[in-house]
Amino acid sequence: MKTTNLFLVILAIFIVSCEQKREHIDFGKEACSFCNMTIVNHAFASQMVSSTGKNYKFDATECMIEFIKENAHFAKDAKFFVANYIEPEQMLDATTCLYLISEKIKSPMGAGVAAFQNEMDAKKIQNDFGGQLFEWNDLQNQLSYNPHEMLH
Repeated sequence: MKTTNLFLVILAIFIVSCEQKREHIDFGKEACSFCNMTIVNHAFASQMVSSTGKNYKFDATECMIEFIKENAHFAKDAKFFVANYIEPEQMLDATTCLYLISEKIKSPMGAGVAAFQNEMDAKKIQNDFGGQLFEWNDLQNQLSYNPHEMLH
């Protein structure tokens, strides 16, 4: 009986430790997991949570996408979150968002990427800023530069 209880406790700890939960980003103190810049702008923050529950935090969606490309082996079953450009304190499921790329959007790494919860919000900003709209998979294909190169 004691062995069964110990097993259940260990199993419960393992399940909780592997939970794919997003963590709070400590703006102005934490560094981007890709480019190492300090994460300061709430409107562009993003986060990946691996299947084992490890959190990776980014200063820009473009950094998260480059990180995914370089780490496809453990990004496969991860969850992805992005800040809502309209309401930056709201983190959204990145795979369901609509993205606008515009030269007038000043994202930290310069790709001009902003995430939106819905088409109405995205089109409102697109009317003001111009640019092109993308869904998650198309955005990953569209971004083909490496932010590490931009830092030098």
